[in-house]
Amino acid sequence: MMKKALSTLLILVLLFAATAICEETIRIGALKGPTAMGMVGMMRDCPDYTFTLEGSADALTPALIKGDLDIAAVPANLASILYN
Repeated sequence: MMKKALSTLLILVLLFAATAICEETIRIGALKGPTAMGMVGMMRDCPDYTFTLEGSADALTPALIKGDLDIAAVPANLASILYN
């Protein structure tokens, strides 16, 4: 009984979180190809988001550093370099 109540609560929380995703404008950069394919649903469902698709990570890096992007989907080695 407890597992059922907990799973129902978890489902409700996830549904609430999914509806709250599209509430503010966020600038997202991603690489063309497989990296951006996972974002297609967000591109369709969140018209307030601004997406920038580039062919290489080198094109996204300056925009991220200048603050023109809020989020960037880049390779892990570049992410670690930018973080440090």
